[in-house]
Formats: sequence, C-alpha cells, structure tokens
Amino acid sequence: MDGDIATPNVVALKAAIDAYKEEGSKATPEIFEVRTALSAGMKSQAIVRSFSFAMDEPKKLGGRDRGPQPAEVVLAALGACMEILYSLYASLQGISLEDVSIVLHGHHDARAMLNLTDGSPGLDDVRFDTVIRSTASEEDIRKLRDLVEHRSPILDTLRRPVSVTGTLSLNGQPLV
Repeated sequence: MDGDIATPNVVALKAAIDAYKEEGSKATPEIFEVRTALSAGMKSQAIVRSFSFAMDEPKKLGGRDRGPQPAEVVLAALGACMEILYSLYASLQGISLEDVSIVLHGHHDARAMLNLTDGSPGLDDVRFDTVIRSTASEEDIRKLRDLVEHRSPILDTLRRPVSVTGTLSLNGQPLV
C-alpha cells in the first residue's frame, strides 16, 4: 500500500463531535437493529440497514459452509471496530497511518454447543494482534492503541457483563 490509507472525512467527523458536545446529556443513544432469519439448513441471513449477509456452519458441523460462523462474525466485528477507531483517532490527532490490520483468534469448544459437555459454548480466550505501519513515533502509536482499546464499543462489550434479554413467541403468540 502506498502512502496514507484512506482517512475519514475529518470535517464531517469534527462536525459530528461538535453536535454531540452541543447535545451534551440530552443526546440519545443509538439503537441498532439487526434482523436475522434462518433461510435453509443452518444458513441464517442477516439484514443490517440496507446490507445483507449470510452466516452458516461449516460442513463438519452440519452446515453447508455458505458464510462465516456467527462467532467469526463477532471476531470480525471486533477487528473492524478497532481498525475504524484507529483511522478515526489517527485522523483527529494528525497521525499518518500507512496500514492497519488485525488478526483475531477465539477459542470455542463445539462440544458444549452440541450439549456434549457442561463447558461454556461461547468464545473463550479471544486474542487480537494489531499490525500498524506508520511514520509516527512509538509513543504516539502506543497512545493511539490505548485510546482505541479504551474506546472500542465492541471490545468494551466483550470485556464487561452486558444485559441480554429475549422473548419467545410461537405462531404469533408470546410464550411465557
């Protein structure tokens, strides 16, 4: 990659920051809505705003491998969130970034998901390795990393307990 990677529109970014500052405590949190529907076998179609993508399980788990597994999407969300914040904060601080990439790993015991053991069915031991190419000083990049890791919404979500609730309905009728 030659030169700086594409940077966000700093003017628009600063305008958004100013608007949030002006709203202060009156600012309302964003509410994200994602819709998913099982389309065939284990393939699930997700709709996010005007975007659509498939998730599936690999063939060894009974799927047809027509998309990433949901746990892989969680890891991808973490990597993308952090890369976006690197771009955002580097732009605001005048730090030149030539390249930012993140490799993520998450360990998962499929036996727990398949009800074969009492272990946790979720991801354990999520690890990410960030690689940055930049002419900035090591100190500036360390400060940038600290800011990104402190302000990443997805990293924060994965690191702390979050309230998750749900409802169930059958044939249009709520089940209690």
